[in-house]
Amino acid sequence: MGSASLFTISLVQGGVGTIDFGYINASQYSGGIAYTPVTIIPGTTGGFWAFEWTGFAIGSHPFNSTDTQVLTDTGSFISLLPQSIADKYYARVRGAYTQSDGSYLFPCSSKLPSFTFGVGSARIVIPGNYMLYAPVGDGICYGAVQPTTEDSYAYFSIPMFDALFVVHDYGGMQMGFAQRTFA
Repeated sequence: MGSASLFTISLVQGGVGTIDFGYINASQYSGGIAYTPVTIIPGTTGGFWAFEWTGFAIGSHPFNSTDTQVLTDTGSFISLLPQSIADKYYARVRGAYTQSDGSYLFPCSSKLPSFTFGVGSARIVIPGNYMLYAPVGDGICYGAVQPTTEDSYAYFSIPMFDALFVVHDYGGMQMGFAQRTFA
């Protein structure tokens, strides 16, 4: 598929990814691409790549239908989830705890659950190994997903994009998500 008004992102955790302009490289994703309209973050005039997910699931737990707006950004290394969702995520991580600033830490030996979000009826899975930001010492790690205020939008950044193939279709004012192929 070719279009001068789109670009795709296929990042690689700890490696070299690609940003392709004007076409979709089918070898970079598996399954279909789930599309959703671009939305405007309240209080702004637009200019951001944002969408509304249709829900989420943590690990093998049931899917929770919710309408949560998500701002996407490939220039940051920490993703943010509303406080209640972040709390649910880290409740499933052995030994996870919060620091005085509210950020989550956990033993580096803990297994991190996957995070699934909905795009329409599609379910896009981010494996748990993408949820680790960095060790901070003494066997403790800092999570790549942290909480934000409950009434805020979610914020997807590099940890999420490392696991996904994402289409930014400016002409169609939509975003597309697919599972990235892993070499």
